[in-house]
Amino acid sequence: MPNSSKFRLTSLVAGALLAALSIIATRFLSFQLPIAGIGAVRIGFGPLPIILAGLLLGPLWGGAVGLVADLLGFFINPMGGAYIPLITVISGLRGVIPGLVIKAFQRQGKPHSLGIVIAIALTQVITALILTPLVLWWVLSVPLIANVPIRLVTQVVLIPVYSIIVLSMLKSMSLLRNSVVSDR
Repeated sequence: MPNSSKFRLTSLVAGALLAALSIIATRFLSFQLPIAGIGAVRIGFGPLPIILAGLLLGPLWGGAVGLVADLLGFFINPMGGAYIPLITVISGLRGVIPGLVIKAFQRQGKPHSLGIVIAIALTQVITALILTPLVLWWVLSVPLIANVPIRLVTQVVLIPVYSIIVLSMLKSMSLLRNSVVSDR
């Protein structure tokens, strides 16, 4: 049992750190493109820590990181808008989806690059291109015809950028882990 509680503590600490990084990246290191007077498209790296949580810690922790990051982030800095619970659910899905997809692509205990890229792409298509525009249309009447094309263009850029960053980070973490283990 001590191993199990150590793993949970490690996951909790890693999840808290990733949630904090997401809040900082979303609330302070991103910008919004207004559509119909509403900041409908946010461009930045806020989803990356949530996606990483799903990939590294699994879908349950990934979802928790997404929920916590959005909820705490809103209370720290609401960015001028009303709280929309469905957006928090979408943020949770940003951690759940990559965790589920990567499980389907695991080979010999570790996921390969194609699985990671597909996990990121699928996550962004479902959350940023489908669900978020639908929620913004339903709750705030942001026109889909104006919202989706801009999101499509941003995701064509962000999906490869997110993929390169995540793959580079995972490779660096693997190299670091191997060097620490070999130094013992």
